[in-house]
Amino acid sequence: MAQIVAWRLSILAISGVDVSVRRPPVRVVVDEILDTLLKVGFVLPILMGTGTLSIRTVCQPRRTVDRRRWGVVPPGTLAGLTKGVVMTGHILALDDEPGVRALLSTWLQSAGLRCSPAATTSDALALYDRDPADVALIDLRLGADDGMAAARGLRAKSDDLAIVLVTGYASFDAAVEGLRLGVMDYLLKPFTRNELLTMVKRALNWRAEQLRQRADRDGFALEIQQRRSELSEAFARIEVASIAAIDALLTTLSRSSPETFEHAKRVAHIATLISSQLGMSDIETMQVERGALLHDIGKVALPDAIIYKPGPLTEAEMAIMRTHPQIGHDIVAAVPALRPAAQIILASHERWDGLGYPAGLSGTSIPVGARVASVADVFDVLTSPRNYRDPVSADSASTELTRCAGTQFDPDVVRACLRVVECIAPGGTWRTVAWNNTTGHLALGKIA
Repeated sequence: MAQIVAWRLSILAISGVDVSVRRPPVRVVVDEILDTLLKVGFVLPILMGTGTLSIRTVCQPRRTVDRRRWGVVPPGTLAGLTKGVVMTGHILALDDEPGVRALLSTWLQSAGLRCSPAATTSDALALYDRDPADVALIDLRLGADDGMAAARGLRAKSDDLAIVLVTGYASFDAAVEGLRLGVMDYLLKPFTRNELLTMVKRALNWRAEQLRQRADRDGFALEIQQRRSELSEAFARIEVASIAAIDALLTTLSRSSPETFEHAKRVAHIATLISSQLGMSDIETMQVERGALLHDIGKVALPDAIIYKPGPLTEAEMAIMRTHPQIGHDIVAAVPALRPAAQIILASHERWDGLGYPAGLSGTSIPVGARVASVADVFDVLTSPRNYRDPVSADSASTELTRCAGTQFDPDVVRACLRVVECIAPGGTWRTVAWNNTTGHLALGKIA
């Protein structure tokens, strides 16, 4: 009977009740349990609560003992509550109350989960080192210990561990610190068994998604390494770094996506026209043409699953996408005659206001050739058809470039581009570019 009393007091503790202050008389507890056992055969504690994090629940004070929290459960109801709740996973439960740890273990194991209880932060970290868990349930208040310190220690060991903070005293500061640590969620006391298992199920799903994304990243890294090696070998075979030689190489590399190469050729020619408007020398214009033609060459090394993904990229996928300027630069810079073009490739996605990538350059610290290639690139993207939209007119594209002058683009380069549009394609859209053997330059066609 003493064990039953201790078990009940542990449940009161997990409910957010200060049993040291409002502990019910032992005789009353025993009498109530005996009466219940005689009438229905067993008793199930019902811990009423939503388990939902909100300003109201975070700020509410500790609740006192409420006898209505204890309900008599008719025979058969327990089976109905637990039916179909079967999961697999390893849960690390950190709480300084022995009874709470025992209760959590019982509830988790009843759903098919493996539970490793720990009383202190050091115990939890040692348990994780010996047998890594999928989910960590951490009580924020651990007597002399600190639940947030345990969360920090476990997060340092794994980015994929789903951490759930269990508390009846959640505060704004704790919520902010939890977000910084990547805590998956909070489980507020009091909670029921079903609420606990629902939270654990969400945590296991979160963990599975993190592991899937990590596997994707590892696979992407291997694919990028292989493609980068092949691309480097292809450029190493270039004997004369002429536009014709680069054109032939890109034609071979872009067989699976010829529209990508067509875009590169159009960008290169638009960039040369802008360079002329800016009064750049013939050598500078040639370097801009080469850099613009190769501005997206690094994308050839990226996985098709990212390049051709129909929906928006995830944060991790976007991080991979933003590596392509550096990849392109490193590959092209291996050819001595193309090193000036490599600098243009590296900075082609920088912005005038410093919000671009990969280095966050701004203003005139961005090579002028890269500033030209950036404007030419966006102009062609806007005026070319895409699977998800029709092309806009040259006038509409000019309006968009003007709107972004001084933030995304160099205003002088935008003005030079507008002069090119006025002279060559008023109201029209760009269409095709081809190598002209007679002039030694790329020739641009348009739809009037």
